[in-house]
Amino acid sequence: MILATSVDLIIAYTNDKNYIPFISFETRLRKLLLATLLSFSVYKNGKILFGTTTTRSSLGPIECINGIRVLSMLWIIWTHTYLIPIKETFTFVREFMFTVEELGFQLILNGWVLVDTFFLVGAMLTSYSLFHRMTKTDGRINVLQQILNRFFRFWPSVAMTLGLIFLVPSLASGPLWKEYFEVQLDKCYTNWWTTLTFINNWYDESQMCLLHTWYLSADIQLFMFSLIFVIILYKNPNLGIKLIILVATANSLAIAVRTYIMAQNPTVLYNTPDERDVYNQASTLYVNTYIHLGPYFVGLILGYYVFKHKTIKINPFLNLFIWMSALFGCLTIMLSTYTLNRGQIWDPIAGALYAGLHRTGWSLCVAWIIFGCTTGNGGPINTFLSWSLFGPLGKLSFMIYLMHFLVIWVRYAYNRQPLPFSHYTMFCEFLVNVMISIGVSVATHLAFEAPMMSLYNIYLSNVFKFANIRIRQTSEKTEKSAKHVVNEIVVTSKL
Repeated sequence: MILATSVDLIIAYTNDKNYIPFISFETRLRKLLLATLLSFSVYKNGKILFGTTTTRSSLGPIECINGIRVLSMLWIIWTHTYLIPIKETFTFVREFMFTVEELGFQLILNGWVLVDTFFLVGAMLTSYSLFHRMTKTDGRINVLQQILNRFFRFWPSVAMTLGLIFLVPSLASGPLWKEYFEVQLDKCYTNWWTTLTFINNWYDESQMCLLHTWYLSADIQLFMFSLIFVIILYKNPNLGIKLIILVATANSLAIAVRTYIMAQNPTVLYNTPDERDVYNQASTLYVNTYIHLGPYFVGLILGYYVFKHKTIKINPFLNLFIWMSALFGCLTIMLSTYTLNRGQIWDPIAGALYAGLHRTGWSLCVAWIIFGCTTGNGGPINTFLSWSLFGPLGKLSFMIYLMHFLVIWVRYAYNRQPLPFSHYTMFCEFLVNVMISIGVSVATHLAFEAPMMSLYNIYLSNVFKFANIRIRQTSEKTEKSAKHVVNEIVVTSKL
């Protein structure tokens, strides 16, 4: 890193783009060696991370995504600051019993739905970028390369986090060090490979190494499953939209029926007498891939409409009504579990409907926020969400997600005395967790994530070049006259 940064600074100072001291190779090999070396340059990677112009050029009209990413990540850290610590971390634990009686605390207790914002955003960016690529390349797509791209977007950083979970426990100690880390280490010693192969969400929580990486496993599985729907959506939008809605509706119905037949809770309840029951609920009601298919498919359709419609004029009163409905919908979904978390048993049908619909409903509300902002109907909300400060933090959101669990575990395990439980204490803990997580994420991004992605782009981004396929769109005239859709996929080895 020191050598790479030094060479990069010399190049920036001398404006000699081929500068490599003491090495004389032919031009092509020289450029490859230089690109490899500069992958580790803190100066280069820092400019990309903190530069707002690169963010705007890459996201274009969907800059609001960064604000949604950052605010959702802060909200997730806020919920985890309250809910990750074991009870022995605090004094005045009885205060927690009174806290759950507060209506506003549902924003913490029902924070399980926040992860669906990331499923929505991930799917939207997937379909948006693939439509953009296929439009520019006359319908060409490389499915194998897309899967490899997705896999290596996550894998190096997850491998690094796995290494840290083995390393960190030997670097320090604390009164609760054993309680926080021994359980994690036992699971990772046995099932580390399920985390690196992104199938750990198929296992029970008691066997899940790096608990929070279940989201990455589910995301990759949904990504691979959704590619065929993106291709159909590109070839025949009407058929694609109907098929996506049909599958998402069937999935929501299946979740509702299962909840009703098995008499399950409509969502994970944190306030239960047995803490182990929380993890058992999470294993069946939260980490399963199909649970989040509805939000992911909403994102696929959203990406298509954002790509097709750059600006839309909406009557100001109608626009205000839609915005108020979306925000009210989000708030209702979050707060509606108030009675459930206080111990009231819901009607089985009401519980089944909430289980089947609340995640997709949340995603539809957030989808409007994105669509409204990208089509010129966001007003001051779009201005705020597109704030340039959110650009670097948006790029770091993945690393912040990976790191914040370790930060919380280390801080609470290391505490020399219990914390007095109160909202003020937890807010201070939240601020410290955020600042440390961001600092650690910047360091790990510059030292590991950015170099690995740069090396991947140099050496592996075209490894499956031979597997390009071309998708021919069904024209409007053909679509109107034909009674059935003929899918023509032409295999070609050219870009």
